[in-house]
Amino acid sequence: MAFRIEQEHFDRDGFEINLTTYYWPGALEAYKLTSDVLVLVNAMKQGNNNPKLPKMLNQKVAELKEALKVTVVSREVITNPDYKKLPPSDPITPIDPINPEPLKNSIMGANGGTLTPTESSSNQITVIPADEIMKIASDPGFLRGHTEG
Repeated sequence: MAFRIEQEHFDRDGFEINLTTYYWPGALEAYKLTSDVLVLVNAMKQGNNNPKLPKMLNQKVAELKEALKVTVVSREVITNPDYKKLPPSDPITPIDPINPEPLKNSIMGANGGTLTPTESSSNQITVIPADEIMKIASDPGFLRGHTEG
């Protein structure tokens, strides 16, 4: 996803427009992860005390943090523009080619390093599919006052 932010600034020297174009390769992944986080938080809020939920939530928040990163593609400053001479804004065309990085099954370790599913570490978190998240989050066996038996 590419998007542009336009900021207008007035001061005693005149008028200025700052145009910044960004590329967000993880936009769809961030949308999905936000939903996963919401499901887990609501399950915990409604009394599901499954001990797996906090670990799953931490994993999804770490993945969301990575998916929210954007790249600045271009910056442009127009000083004292004459609006009569400015051409109409064109739609943003993507950079050619846009090759987003493939999704990785890695997470941030406690020491700031990256862990992958093939590494053996006591800090490693297993990646859990979204269907499994829903199953665990909606399990009535983990409501407050009940424990895993």
